[in-house]
Amino acid sequence: MQRRIEVINPCDQAWQSMRRLGGNKFCDKCQKEVIDFTGYSKNEIFEKIEKNGEVCGKLHPSHLENKIESNQLGTQYFSKFAFFIGLSSIIGLNEPVTANSTKPTFEQTDRTEWKSVLPIKKVKDSITVRGKVTDADGQAIPGTNVIIKDSRIGTQTNLEGEFNLKIPAEKLGEKKFPHFLFCRF
Repeated sequence: MQRRIEVINPCDQAWQSMRRLGGNKFCDKCQKEVIDFTGYSKNEIFEKIEKNGEVCGKLHPSHLENKIESNQLGTQYFSKFAFFIGLSSIIGLNEPVTANSTKPTFEQTDRTEWKSVLPIKKVKDSITVRGKVTDADGQAIPGTNVIIKDSRIGTQTNLEGEFNLKIPAEKLGEKKFPHFLFCRF
């Protein structure tokens, strides 16, 4: 709400001709105290008017201007902008929420045969090498890597030192023999 100061019946008495009355002056024509508002802010003037009712006073020309001060202007527009953003986020940016009244349907089919979605691997010729890795005393060596030379085919021995290695036929050839690797800490 914007308030403004307005002079309804201006007094024609000169400020200099009025008698001193404390920090203010007294008008002999009106028989009223005239308050010196020149050092007051607009809000202080409004408080004085609300407290005392109708008063006479000397005003500074800026008190009669109806300009909105820059900080009031920013506050006025910011509050309207914030209200608009809040309202639009509630109304315009949200999708309406509706209850889904349809129940999901389930279909069960009885099939005796199922087809795999995974590609079928053709079984090629291969050999399986099984063995046990032991030390010189005949003790099993678990965790030993068993790898076919120059390939990515390999396995590791279990806790009993046993391994099972399947080698495809195309990987068999001269100089293709297993390597046994073990690191002890």
